[in-house]
Amino acid sequence: MKVKLWSWALLFAIGCGGVIPEETGWRPLTGTPYVTKRHGLTFWWVGPGGKYSTPEEASDDIDRIFLEWCPIYEARWGFALSRQQREAHLQRIDIQLFSGQKVRGNGQEGHVLGIWWPWEHQIDTAMAAPYHWDAGMNRWSEGLENLIHEWSHVFQGAYHD
Repeated sequence: MKVKLWSWALLFAIGCGGVIPEETGWRPLTGTPYVTKRHGLTFWWVGPGGKYSTPEEASDDIDRIFLEWCPIYEARWGFALSRQQREAHLQRIDIQLFSGQKVRGNGQEGHVLGIWWPWEHQIDTAMAAPYHWDAGMNRWSEGLENLIHEWSHVFQGAYHD
């Protein structure tokens, strides 16, 4: 009888076990909403992550990164919209910050450093994104600098070449 119970337990474990797939897909905003002081960009704070201990540190860096992004974007795609028009559009986008190194992507991408969810007007990005080469933007970045990549998606779609 012990053998039968053991074999059923093994069979059950094998049949129901296996590799658990990563959770993917959009998730609703969580945390506390904040607005950056200089550019009025909305982000959702869930706690410390990466080099960011407070929402104020994240806020200052998001404003700095926006100013860094503007000339990068203009050099690559031109001036179809002014900086003020792009800023006004990004003010309607929610930035959801996550404390880890990656966030949930869509079904094809699995976990990613950041992702733009156009139908939700939401960017999810990892505050602790490791230092990496961003081939789409042809630059090195880390942490919230990944917003440079995601803001470009907001205006250019998924195409970066």
